[in-house]
Amino acid sequence: MLTRPQLLKNWFARGGTHPLGHKGRLAAFLLALVALSACTDETAEPPEPEVTTTTTEEPSPVERVTTLRIGIAVNDASPTAAFDAEIETILRESMSLLDLDDSLAIELTTVSIESPGQAEGTVRSLIQNGISVIITGCDDATVPSVVEAATSNELLAVTGCVSLPRPAIERFDERIDPALFIDISSLADNARAIATYASDQGYESLGVITSTLFPDVDQTCANLKSEVGSSATTSDESEDATGNSTASSVTVTAETTFTELVDAPTNVVADYLAEVGQTAETAPDAIVICALAPTVGDVTQALREADISLPIIVPWYADSQTWAAGTSNVVSLAPASRYGDDPETSTAALFDALTSTGQQPDAVEVITADTLAILIDAAVRSNSVGSVRLAETIRTDDAPVSGVSGQLRVGGESDFPVRRTYRVISVEDGEPAFTEVASSFDR
Repeated sequence: MLTRPQLLKNWFARGGTHPLGHKGRLAAFLLALVALSACTDETAEPPEPEVTTTTTEEPSPVERVTTLRIGIAVNDASPTAAFDAEIETILRESMSLLDLDDSLAIELTTVSIESPGQAEGTVRSLIQNGISVIITGCDDATVPSVVEAATSNELLAVTGCVSLPRPAIERFDERIDPALFIDISSLADNARAIATYASDQGYESLGVITSTLFPDVDQTCANLKSEVGSSATTSDESEDATGNSTASSVTVTAETTFTELVDAPTNVVADYLAEVGQTAETAPDAIVICALAPTVGDVTQALREADISLPIIVPWYADSQTWAAGTSNVVSLAPASRYGDDPETSTAALFDALTSTGQQPDAVEVITADTLAILIDAAVRSNSVGSVRLAETIRTDDAPVSGVSGQLRVGGESDFPVRRTYRVISVEDGEPAFTEVASSFDR
């Protein structure tokens, strides 16, 4: 619709064409002006609003956060498809267990990427739909490409799958922005917890048996050696791989590796004995086995059959192991107990909810649930759902976070920013059970 100035301009442009002549044109002009004035409110553009300055109470950060949109990239055709299919269910069940403000909405979108060539297009499509975070599944054939596509498009990529994380994508490092890739599986933190636990038990030496099938599993024992290795030749105060001070009198005195699924457990033990011998003088105080289930159980059984009764410590990812009858003197440090005795109410509630859907949850599911808690906390604290801001907040802010597994510490370590509260799960006569909460954030 024409505005009043435009109508008047058009009228003048007609010059002397009006049949009433000069006076008639003047009269008609005045009449038109009156008519236009009468319809000003209907045809004119609204005036600029008056700017006023008022003092209001600063809204809380969570009131500014609208919708956090999370993409979940899985491979429905991969060997890990069964677990990947559970990720969205785990996150949705976790929402009811976390303290969410009504003004913070969470949207989840799951996509299947079955080949590396599909990653770029799928990630771009997610970005167009407002996704600011992508959580990967566990398929080592596609996840590196997903992480590369995400970070190259300034999208935050998060993984917590222990059968993949960082070592599987090292060959892509030149094309991946490390500031936008976060591994929350806490392998380094778990190694630190093992070192602290061993020290608390009075152990001075550890033997290490490591599977090299999955590089990240191998990395756990490598992290353990960095935690305790220097304390034997210096003092009880050393520095770990991240430069943090750690008090420990423990050292790794012997190590053997094996290529899981190739070496028989009895051969692994034979290699171990050849390394350390069987005398009391050469034997360590305890043995750490870095391997996935069921191999960790097979190696443990072979050690016991070789009359090696030393305490055995296993990392959290052996949590799904079913122990042989009679197995004893074994401890796992896990972020949750799946045996119905976890001290954290929200953890037990998550296990109950997932079990009711037909799943058999363990510590991996809890770590996935904690991922959502970490992302929500970062969105609230940063007052943003942008990828870069979320990543900066998770990496740099040393802050407590209430996760499904209990209290976490997030930030302060660039590669492995999550520090957890671990449960000591003791196995006696083949039956695992929660016994205590391990030393935590003072590690």
